[in-house]
Amino acid sequence: MTVLVFDIGGTRLRAALYRPQEDRLTDSLRVATPDHRDAGEAGFEKMWGAVCAAMRELGDALLRGVSPEAVCVAFAGPVDRAGRLLAAPTVWGKSQGDPFPILESLSAVWPGCTVRVVNDVTAAGYRYAAPDLQDFCLVTVSSGIGNKVFLRGSPVTGPRGRGGEIGHLCVDYSDNALRCDCSMSGHLGAVASGRGALTLALSLAREAPQDFAHSSLARGCEPDRPAFDAEALAAAFRAGDAWAARVIDRAAAYLGYGLAAIHTAIGIERFILIGGFAFGLGEPYRKRVADAAARSCWDLGEHWDSMLTLGIDDDDSGLLGAGRYAMTQRVG
Repeated sequence: MTVLVFDIGGTRLRAALYRPQEDRLTDSLRVATPDHRDAGEAGFEKMWGAVCAAMRELGDALLRGVSPEAVCVAFAGPVDRAGRLLAAPTVWGKSQGDPFPILESLSAVWPGCTVRVVNDVTAAGYRYAAPDLQDFCLVTVSSGIGNKVFLRGSPVTGPRGRGGEIGHLCVDYSDNALRCDCSMSGHLGAVASGRGALTLALSLAREAPQDFAHSSLARGCEPDRPAFDAEALAAAFRAGDAWAARVIDRAAAYLGYGLAAIHTAIGIERFILIGGFAFGLGEPYRKRVADAAARSCWDLGEHWDSMLTLGIDDDDSGLLGAGRYAMTQRVG
């Protein structure tokens, strides 16, 4: 059996073939995700058309003329039980308006086979769910921030698929709060995701150039025009740059607050941290987030340093999880 799987994030569009008999991926491909930052004033239909075209091209390259028995798409946004996408800020910015019938649209791209759509963090959670790991919260820190709580091995999303969007919790109510991809301000993702931490860093560099001047990131920059990307920020942090560490401390503090809120609300005691930005920052970042979570809630004997762990450092969680999710839906 051949299952064509996609993981569409705010930065990368990933595709692979999933072989359920061996529970493994083969022949994976990755390209940049067409998104609102590149599209300018293009409307939603044009952006979605570009995403579909990229998916079709990757799928054709992987399948080599063979028809898949099933297609499963993990998408960066909440998906309701009817297969409608409620929003996808990291891909096409502010809300597209009414829920978008993404399942119906993708079924037209691959007629004749079973198509499933699932939230990307939900899909990734199926990689980690196992008989000895039934209750946990998966947290991704990449282009945006998302989470998913699994209880008894199944995701908890509410009746309309709205759960797991902690990245859109407001954590900064100040007048100059940074703007989120969804167009609102002060959200957790706006200050603590990869894009958010970069925006925060650039803002701080402009506000206090005399402090930024001591950072390795300032080399080659004009005094009033800091210019670096999230990868450079992560590299500077790993190298021990004090200014970069202060930026990441702030981002980690916000995320720790969010995780403490989840823990105090429902009592979940296992958190798994994944995502390109989290992996790029590594173990020192995990420790900062755990410490921030401990500071953000009362002490009932929790040990946040063991409660929060880094996940598997590769780019396959959404793809592998999408394949496993497809099997739970009895596709094919």
